[in-house]
Amino acid sequence: MANKPVEKKRFEIVGNEIIIRFPITPVQSKSGKSIVIASTRGRETFTHEGESLHVNLNVYKLKEA
Repeated sequence: MANKPVEKKRFEIVGNEIIIRFPITPVQSKSGKSIVIASTRGRETFTHEGESLHVNLNVYKLKEA
């Protein structure tokens, strides 16, 4: 039987911090004004202590003029 890859949690709360893990996948933004480094591409939801928590994440850098 083949080994299954271990799925890492994208969102985790440790103490009073939220840990977010996303792959770095640089792409040009739709407007062309920036490079998107990582994004949820909309809302993602995770559960913590029985409650649904929502995250929108965009990490980007502006293109140099």
